[in-house]
Amino acid sequence: IMRQPTGAQTVRRQQDEGPITIEQAGLNLAKSIVASPKFKVSFVLWAIGMFLCAFAAPPFQLTEEASARYEGLMDQAYSFEGYAELEEKLGAAQRRLDEVHVFFWRMRGEPYTTLVPQRRAAVDQIKDQIRALDKERDLLVKEAKATVGVWSQAAMDEARGSFWSAFEQGKLFAQRRAFWNTLFMLMQRREGGALSFVIEWVLTAVANFTLGLLGSLFYFSVAVLGLAWSYSPNMLSFLAFVGLALLAAGSMVATYLLATYGAVAGGLYGLGKVAQAAERQRLEQAHAERARIRRQQEGAGAGGGGYHHHHME
Repeated sequence: IMRQPTGAQTVRRQQDEGPITIEQAGLNLAKSIVASPKFKVSFVLWAIGMFLCAFAAPPFQLTEEASARYEGLMDQAYSFEGYAELEEKLGAAQRRLDEVHVFFWRMRGEPYTTLVPQRRAAVDQIKDQIRALDKERDLLVKEAKATVGVWSQAAMDEARGSFWSAFEQGKLFAQRRAFWNTLFMLMQRREGGALSFVIEWVLTAVANFTLGLLGSLFYFSVAVLGLAWSYSPNMLSFLAFVGLALLAAGSMVATYLLATYGAVAGGLYGLGKVAQAAERQRLEQAHAERARIRRQQEGAGAGGGGYHHHHME
């Protein structure tokens, strides 16, 4: 039975045959990565995660009774009578408190020592009423979520919304860091060409983008735990839902990062080729210029020698 050569043996054999180009080295590395078992497992997991992101549907269909009960409880939770009025009263009471809550109000005496405690008590009373309604709302929402369960369309939609919200926050973080890094790079730059600045800026932007997306993935990993638990699942369903959600989120983040790395690598490779061609052209022009000058000098020397010989005769 003939054994297939390993990646190291292939590289060693090519080194014995002669120097290899960057393209050949990259192709050999890609072949060795694709042939590894870890890559195959990772690819399968990535494909499953992307399928979950794009086409996942709830495994169980809700009954009309459960769906109607869920909708009714959610409507009841977010339509408390008097909640908006309490928020308006809280805003007005807070403004009245701010009017008298000045620096060192205790040392200023009347009317501050009387008005501040009174108005603060009014604010606290309204806050207690709002907290009581919030607690009642949370109980209704929990009951509604327990009615449909963690494998419902509502849970999946909430998980998707949580992920994309975290994803957008990660991109905004990367954009802000890229802006400030660019500003500092422009302020601190003393030497170097435009090409080196562009490469440095691109690599910095990629690093910020990577940090932002990994941060969003971490934030979603924490958020999805509470999200799944709010649907009152059993432990097996909880672990399965969280695991699949993290697999889908990780696959999407990996797709964005790999696409970014591929685009940046292709762009830098193209810039390198352009710079290499420009340098080759410059060297050829310099060589041609030196050859032209040498020919002129040789022609001038030959002409001068002939003139001197003719003059001596």
